[in-house]
Amino acid sequence: MTINGMSDGITLQCRSLAVRFAAPALTLALLWSGSAVSQTWQTLDLPGDVFTIEMPGTPKYEQMNAKSEGGTEFILHHYIVDITNGSYVAEIATYPNDVDVSNPRNTLQRGADDAAYVIEGGKWDSISWAQHQGLDAFDAFGHRKGFEVRLYSIMNSRLALVLCYT
Repeated sequence: MTINGMSDGITLQCRSLAVRFAAPALTLALLWSGSAVSQTWQTLDLPGDVFTIEMPGTPKYEQMNAKSEGGTEFILHHYIVDITNGSYVAEIATYPNDVDVSNPRNTLQRGADDAAYVIEGGKWDSISWAQHQGLDAFDAFGHRKGFEVRLYSIMNSRLALVLCYT
């Protein structure tokens, strides 16, 4: 999955990445130090009624057309909040039937590899794998033009969520 629209701002230092679980939705709350703390956080219910996220402001929304490796078109929902010191991005998509999601970790790894083109050297500095309520997820960290980039992705069946901030 390609992450577009990341601005080059002053690096935000991550204070915490809290994962809250609420049935039936998985809620991801991203909390940062710096100017994001003073922002008005907005809760978004994303398509698919599986994930709920909070972003530091009202995001710009764009519906993008994507295509699987097999050529099947699908919709990518793209949300972005630009603040003085960086950008917060959330993307969610339901993969079409021609995408093999039988091993979610492999699918997530392909997404991490595809997104690494924006990182210096084309490789993440670190990537940590986790399970949240039985769902596969990863947290990756890298640099771009001297700024920090953090990418978090999780899957629930064919539904994939990517969170990124610089």
